[in-house]
Amino acid sequence: MNEPQEQSWVADDAFHKFRTIRPSFSSGQDANEATTRMRVIDQILFEVLGWDRARVDTETFARDVGFADYVFDHRASRALVLEAKREGTTFLVSGDQYPDRPVSFSLLASESKTAAAALRQAANYANSYGSRYVAITNGHQWVFGLTYVPGESIEDRRVFVFESLDAIERKFRVFFKCLSPIGLLYNAVIGQLFRSRTDPAPSKLSASIAGYPVVRTEAAIRNHLRVPLQLIWEEVNQNDSDQSFLQECYITPGKADGTLQLAQELIDQRKRTDAIVAEKAARASDVGDLLSAAKSPEKPIVVLGRIGHGKSIYLQYLRQVRAKESLEKYIQIDVDFLDRPETPEAVADYLYGEIERQLLENYGIDIYDDATVRGVLRLPTLRFRKSVEGTLAARQGQAQLEEAEAQFLANFVRDRQIYLKHVFHHLRSGQGHSVSVFFDNIDRRIDAIQEEAALRASAAARDWSALVFICLRPGTLQRSNLDGALDSIAPKIISIAPPKAAVMLRKRFDYAASLARGENQRIEVVRAALGKEVAWDLGSAAEVLECCADSVRRRAELGSMFTGIANGNNRVLIQYVRQMLISGNLNTQKILELWRSGGYTLREHEVARAIIFGDAIHYDPNDCKFLNLFDIETSDPREHFLLLVILEFMNRHYEGTQRHGYCTIEEIVGHACGSGYSAESVFAGLRQLFEREYCEGVRFESNWEAVGDRLRLRDRGRYHITSLVKSFVYLDAVVVDTPILDMDVRRRIRDVDTISERLERAAVFLRYLDESAKAVGTSDFMRVWPEIHSAIANDIEDIRPRLQSTVVS
Repeated sequence: MNEPQEQSWVADDAFHKFRTIRPSFSSGQDANEATTRMRVIDQILFEVLGWDRARVDTETFARDVGFADYVFDHRASRALVLEAKREGTTFLVSGDQYPDRPVSFSLLASESKTAAAALRQAANYANSYGSRYVAITNGHQWVFGLTYVPGESIEDRRVFVFESLDAIERKFRVFFKCLSPIGLLYNAVIGQLFRSRTDPAPSKLSASIAGYPVVRTEAAIRNHLRVPLQLIWEEVNQNDSDQSFLQECYITPGKADGTLQLAQELIDQRKRTDAIVAEKAARASDVGDLLSAAKSPEKPIVVLGRIGHGKSIYLQYLRQVRAKESLEKYIQIDVDFLDRPETPEAVADYLYGEIERQLLENYGIDIYDDATVRGVLRLPTLRFRKSVEGTLAARQGQAQLEEAEAQFLANFVRDRQIYLKHVFHHLRSGQGHSVSVFFDNIDRRIDAIQEEAALRASAAARDWSALVFICLRPGTLQRSNLDGALDSIAPKIISIAPPKAAVMLRKRFDYAASLARGENQRIEVVRAALGKEVAWDLGSAAEVLECCADSVRRRAELGSMFTGIANGNNRVLIQYVRQMLISGNLNTQKILELWRSGGYTLREHEVARAIIFGDAIHYDPNDCKFLNLFDIETSDPREHFLLLVILEFMNRHYEGTQRHGYCTIEEIVGHACGSGYSAESVFAGLRQLFEREYCEGVRFESNWEAVGDRLRLRDRGRYHITSLVKSFVYLDAVVVDTPILDMDVRRRIRDVDTISERLERAAVFLRYLDESAKAVGTSDFMRVWPEIHSAIANDIEDIRPRLQSTVVS
């Protein structure tokens, strides 16, 4: 009989096998241990549960203890020790029924000395092997539990009890989770065996703070320049299509200069082709010649990049700076999908409506004006007159012919896609205009709208011979290529990578400073908004912005921090820099004093504090981009480190791999389960990290259900695990949001505000985490945690001597 494969053998398969072979189990009461193993235990282990015999050792010697009946290996570690007794040995009180959840072993031990002795013996074996789980059985009755639970004797522990073969059948899924290879690998029931994992965590310090998170009062606000800084920053970034902004601030990231050259060549090539088409059209004598002259099928140019990578500003720079002269003879149509239309079905009407509106408003062309319609459809009208219907109308008189022609034109115009084809050809041949259509902000809409817009862009390029640029996300293009929706529409793909955060911010800070100094006429907008009484602050605001520019130029860690916050999304980056500039925790008076006295660069901790706290005194987990990694929901101390264990593993595999930083979810779950976490809790942690944009799947999906089987860290996850988690400012932030399991420590964790009090509180919290880390205890984790602990401790000690300095905030 072939044994089942461990990973593919599931509970349903096992249950079917159990019911098939159960009649063969002996019910005798005097079978010795070897016979019991042969009759029942081996069949349940290898044929029902699916263990590979190569992974099971029998009669294994443990020094100073004796011989263990069964020792089960999994993933290079001892997973389970099982002690087998003769069939006639009764562990449990006859007739008792046990639930499908763990029960305390104390009552069972008091009533069955044999069971207590057998479990102690098995636990001794398991401890010597380092096995996490232990079980005892006589073939018909099974008891399963943890080898070691801190602070609990064997009698106090929880165990799963299967009191008979009937009970195994009745509670088979639980039995399978307890004793199968896959159940042990993923610690399927470990959360139920620890009381701490079922007891809720105590309340956080934040629960006792009235009005949490408390916002600083105006008197406590440290940033007296927040209003002018906000207005200047918004004026800069809300008008990023301004030509002076593009010339001063646009950055050509990576290979984008080559793509700009390619785009300009395509624009020039389209214009040359249109000139030839126009010349042929001028000689066309009928509609057949017209359509032949116009036939120049094109496909759209896909500008490919993730949200916030700079696709929109790329097109703005191309149009207003790089290829401005080449586009002067183009009719340029902008179709912005930022917040319209609402459904995929409305995409076509929205597109046609925008084209009609912009032709009228920007170029004075009313495509439904009678003269325009007749001019555009001159050759189709001539063909209509030669048709049977037109000839018949002409025989009936001029009035009937004109009425038939009017109906023909009305019907023709009703098909907007085809009519626009004639409109654009008319503009090319009659006025020498090429046509370009720019589909922007599609990547910010749902996938169905993106795909419909892309199909419309393809039709526009093909039917109208227009130069069409369309912005798409890589995930949309990848998915559409798989299902065939867009797989043939884009022979030209322009990939956009985000510029380095430090370079982009330096340019924008410099530009904002020049604006504040009055070197750009747009300053009048800011002055009008400020009013005369505070307009004098513009000079000071310019100095703060100069300091910001110099800081990101000189301090590489600030660039890493902003990259981590933004995840490569320029829009998010701009928002968080704004939050820093207007934060009540940014001490602009101190910055100005130090800047004026010989120069100053912002420190990472003060920028982080400004962004994490905003105007509040406390960290707000619902508002901050950075997760509290140490938060817990149960009273299990090892839960403090679940997200840290996951992030560290993914970061370790990010570099130096040919898999582009990806780990399989199976690898991640297996690693975390090796540290004692259940697969269920690991999946929950992965989902939380994914939804907070700490990691991503191969298809760049935003939906966890469609993430696939691999994940890799994003910039935010890497920055958090490599830098932020090691800082005092982060520990100081999350302490109020973390349940403390040690009540003595909890009494020492108070709501404080001064730097000296916060340092002392952080030191207490760090010692508590260090003690809690012992609950994880694996060698791999104990390699990671001391490094983080030491970095935080050193950061705290580095700050202490500077308590009197104005540099600390």
